[in-house]
Amino acid sequence: MTQIRDWNSISLRPATSEDQEFLREVFKSSRGEDLRGLGWEEDRIGEFLDMQFDAQKRLGQDDYQQADDNSVECSTTGGAPDGGAARS
Repeated sequence: MTQIRDWNSISLRPATSEDQEFLREVFKSSRGEDLRGLGWEEDRIGEFLDMQFDAQKRLGQDDYQQADDNSVECSTTGGAPDGGAARS
């Protein structure tokens, strides 16, 4: 894990459509272990997590219309998203 030396290097920016695949992968990487215990194939786990990601996104759009989705950026990564999303 990278240690942050300068907290000013971290910022939020509005998430864009270009961030969606990255955000999907962050979501999936944080959830797969709990499903592997069910004995599912990796493809099935991936499909299930895709459905959960899409459902969560729809829920956020429908129930939290005032909220904003943001991407976390760290200037040490050259402005690339680095860690996921924050809802505010």
